[in-house]
Amino acid sequence: MILSVCLNPALQKIIVFKDFKLNSVNRGETLYQVASGKGINVARVLKLLGEDVATLCPIGGITGQLIVSLLKKEKIKLYHIPIKDNIRTCITLINSYTMVPKREEQKIVREQTEIIEPSPKVSKSEVKKTLLLFNTLLKRAKILTISGTFPNGYPNDIYLKMVERANEYNIPVIADISGESLKLVLNCFVSQNKTKNEGIYLIKPNLKEFASTYNLPLTTEAIKKKMRELSKVKSFKAVLTNGNKDFFAFANEKIYIVSPPRIKVLNAIGSGDSMTAAFAHCLKEKIPFEESLKFATACGSSNATTLLPGIIIKKQLKKLQREVKIVVD
Repeated sequence: MILSVCLNPALQKIIVFKDFKLNSVNRGETLYQVASGKGINVARVLKLLGEDVATLCPIGGITGQLIVSLLKKEKIKLYHIPIKDNIRTCITLINSYTMVPKREEQKIVREQTEIIEPSPKVSKSEVKKTLLLFNTLLKRAKILTISGTFPNGYPNDIYLKMVERANEYNIPVIADISGESLKLVLNCFVSQNKTKNEGIYLIKPNLKEFASTYNLPLTTEAIKKKMRELSKVKSFKAVLTNGNKDFFAFANEKIYIVSPPRIKVLNAIGSGDSMTAAFAHCLKEKIPFEESLKFATACGSSNATTLLPGIIIKKQLKKLQREVKIVVD
């Protein structure tokens, strides 16, 4: 089983408008509603890839119960910790309109706006229950993925505790985290000079998150220097995504520059999570890292061509994978 931790789940609403205007009444043309949060999106893609996956989430309030119902319909295994507060709702507004510039052909413009409610608060007893359930599930897991932020009340080292416990069971970890959580995890394992199969297998923050975590300028040399410093751990790999632009990956003392395929983007939410899922799938299938990079990039691109987060179109993947370009620096 692959265990996907999602400590900050959400009900995701996607509303499509035709010519949305500020300071006006706007009526949506289409509404989509789906259980989300980074770890849930990861679990959804892993299920589509045929993996045995379960997700661990705190669940509370009416919104939480709706998430439980939606995941049940999708047949995604959920293990949840009941909490008192209501789970957040995230709303994506997609505005499509036609623009006709002078002397040019008309084109469809799509704008996307995110509205994110505050996360719930968890109590000390709810934190304790989270770790107890996590420890129980981890004994059955072969791979652990940890994604996203966590609500107020969880300690800053909650992800470090999870990675250390996974290390005790020799379970590889793929972590899409940033900020203080990422620092704590990396500093611990780099300073202890952990070797193969210890610590984390791969981190996957985006480029801006990584630079912000370490107060780095967004320059190629600064990013490469920091990654070489951190990648002293033999099994350590990193993928620093950058939207639909070229991005860096680091593994086996090599730096990869990856160019994703050109696609028509409908909704990019969940693309990074689709990549996380793909890396977990490839790790389980023992696919070499460079091929994993191509497959994960194809999965992220496929997700961006859909409106819903954590959805890939499997028949697209081979074509998209062929279009991924990788240069070893």
